[in-house]
Amino acid sequence: LLQAARSGHLFIVELLLGCDRTDVNLEMNNGATPLYIAAQNGHTLCARTLIDDCMNDKAVRFRIHPSIRTVSVSYGYLE
Repeated sequence: LLQAARSGHLFIVELLLGCDRTDVNLEMNNGATPLYIAAQNGHTLCARTLIDDCMNDKAVRFRIHPSIRTVSVSYGYLE
């Protein structure tokens, strides 16, 4: 999920989110989550998909990161 979010592979993100064993809060060594990485790389559709999926029954961790919008803007993505 981390790699799909980093690369903006929306279909793969959606496919993985459909699996019960997918951890949307899986973190890299630096604490970055798939949502953070998608926003950091300007993949708004992936980020929105992760948020929408997590609104259903999972909790997205934002704990150590600034807002997703702040991250996107700081990397030059203005959507």
